[in-house]
Amino acid sequence: MGPETLRELIKFIKGQNPGRLVVACGSGGAPTPQVLEQTGYKEVLQQAQAEFVDTNYGPYVELELNHPYPPSTPINKLIMEADVLISFTQIKQARRGPYHCTSKILPFLGYQKPTHGWTAPKRASCA
Repeated sequence: MGPETLRELIKFIKGQNPGRLVVACGSGGAPTPQVLEQTGYKEVLQQAQAEFVDTNYGPYVELELNHPYPPSTPINKLIMEADVLISFTQIKQARRGPYHCTSKILPFLGYQKPTHGWTAPKRASCA
């Protein structure tokens, strides 16, 4: 999946006449604008005239979880305002390992956030 997939997704959504279309993400490494430029997503967003929000910045709201640890997590306010949320999750390659699946909603899947990033349960898979 890449820029052309995003282009087609935006095209499809715009065909549904949404009141507002926002593409939102946040890089976990390099600055988000740099990543968007390197991957070709910036050009797609500009051509589609899509609104963009970097979720690495607030405003945030606290989302209560039905779990003792963590009992809550900060989440970008935009998520709570959305009528429809489409997860455009991609398969990524780690610098030191094989391909792996990713998700931005990890607390709901039983993942814990230790000091050095997210870790998955041993039985997690990319099915």
